[in-house]
Amino acid sequence: MNQNPSSTKALNQDEVMNLLYKIPFFNDFTNEEKLQIANMESFVKRYENRNYIIAQGDQDNSLYVLLKGLVYITKNGNPYVKISKLKPGAIFGEISFLSDAPRTTNVVAEDNVVALEMNPGNIKELGGDLEVKIQKQLIKVLIKRLDRLNNALLKNIRLIPEEDRFL
Repeated sequence: MNQNPSSTKALNQDEVMNLLYKIPFFNDFTNEEKLQIANMESFVKRYENRNYIIAQGDQDNSLYVLLKGLVYITKNGNPYVKISKLKPGAIFGEISFLSDAPRTTNVVAEDNVVALEMNPGNIKELGGDLEVKIQKQLIKVLIKRLDRLNNALLKNIRLIPEEDRFL
C-alpha cells in the first residue's frame, strides 16, 4: 500500500489558483486568501494512480480538498468494493480532522491526483482569519452532507415496515 505523495512539485502557483477558483469550497475566499493558500507549497500534494491518500486505521488529522483527478473510497473489510467515487472539489478526511479519531475509510487515487492537504498546524500558519474561514466552510460542507443523509434516510425509511423501524 503506497501512501506517499509524490515529491515533485505538484503544480505551480498559477495552476493552483486556477483550480481554487473552480472549487466551491473556496467561493467565499478573497483573491488574496486564495493566493496565500496557493503559495503554501506544503499544502499541495500529488498522488499517483492507486496510491493511498488515507489508510483506514491511521492516526492522521489532515483534511483534503481534491483539486485534480478522481479518488475512490473503500473499507478494509472489503477493499475491492468502491463505496464512493469523488471528483475535484470534494472534501475528505474531515472526521479525523475534527475528532482526532483514527481514519474510518481508505481513500485511493484512481488516476493522477492533486489535493490540498490541510492539517491544524499548517492552517494555523495561514493566520486566524483564514483559519476561521476554513472552519466555517467545513461546517457548511458538513451541514450539506447531513442534509443529504437525512433525505436519503427519509426516502428509504418508507421501505422498512413500521414495526421494524427503530427511530
